[in-house]
Amino acid sequence: MKIVININRTYFMKLSFVQTLCNRENFLFYKNFHLAFITLFFSSTVFCQVELDSYGLRSGLYASRGYVDFHQTELYINWSLPMDYAINDEYTIKNKLEFTIGRLAATGEEAFITSFGGKFLLEKKDFPVTFAFASVPTFISRYKFPRRNLGTKLQFITSFGLEFKITKSFEVSYRFQHMSNASLSRNNPGLNLSMFSFGYRF
Repeated sequence: MKIVININRTYFMKLSFVQTLCNRENFLFYKNFHLAFITLFFSSTVFCQVELDSYGLRSGLYASRGYVDFHQTELYINWSLPMDYAINDEYTIKNKLEFTIGRLAATGEEAFITSFGGKFLLEKKDFPVTFAFASVPTFISRYKFPRRNLGTKLQFITSFGLEFKITKSFEVSYRFQHMSNASLSRNNPGLNLSMFSFGYRF
């Protein structure tokens, strides 16, 4: 079963945060994280059809040597967009939207975390492995953890990894992700996580 959602670009452009980012002076101020906005913007088209693609569970641990035991668990849902870019007869770049909601924890303290934005996938015809890249705005309910101050509640996650199609309906994936506040705060230590997921494809 597929769910189709109509997105009106005119309504999208009326959203207050979009108007703020499109303002020339504010865009210069926000230049450090415009990549996340661009991926979200190009994932929207005039009255485009968005189809439910997949959903699943993702979890991971702190990926660099450090003194804080961070771990993250989240649910994710992906929608496929009708904008495919054929490089040649074998390779295609696909565009998707992803929404996540979950928990970020460290040393007994935890925070609510959610993100929404576009991601790009490089696929080879009749090959079960896909390369994925994303850069999305992210919100966390708290940014101060024991011995680690992430600076702001507004963060940006950039990730890349591989998705493996086990069967027509199931997939597993690995991705390395870096989360930071794009220098919106003097405290910007960043956080690297290795994330693994298991999902169902429609």
